[in-house]
Amino acid sequence: MDNKWTTSGQQVDTNNNDNNDNNDNNIDTNVSSEQSSRWDFQKELEKLKTSKRRDLQIIHLYWLFKGFQFDNKEKFQRALKRDLRAAGNLKGYSDAEIENTMNWLFEKTNIKFTLETVHKFIDENLANLEPIKK
Repeated sequence: MDNKWTTSGQQVDTNNNDNNDNNDNNIDTNVSSEQSSRWDFQKELEKLKTSKRRDLQIIHLYWLFKGFQFDNKEKFQRALKRDLRAAGNLKGYSDAEIENTMNWLFEKTNIKFTLETVHKFIDENLANLEPIKK
């Protein structure tokens, strides 16, 4: 920790690490090359699946459906942070509703969809929508 003294005599931390420890998945943004060499994406994916947090379970479903593979911890963390907000918007929906919407988007559209797209379409009556293909 880098500390500096202010003119008022108080010590402040000048370390600019962005460590957000609010999540039960303990995202550590400091990734060493040693940690990267021991990276096990499947193990981390399983942690998402078995998490008590619904948003992490939803991210597991989405990543599994899309076939995402992250070969190091930093890529995993960036993707996780990117998808957390959108997954939070889907917390009230069942796995089946989310999976049905992802299947419809995959089969009936040319859209490169994200969790935001799933949220946009999940309340629609998909059976009545025309395919969206160009």
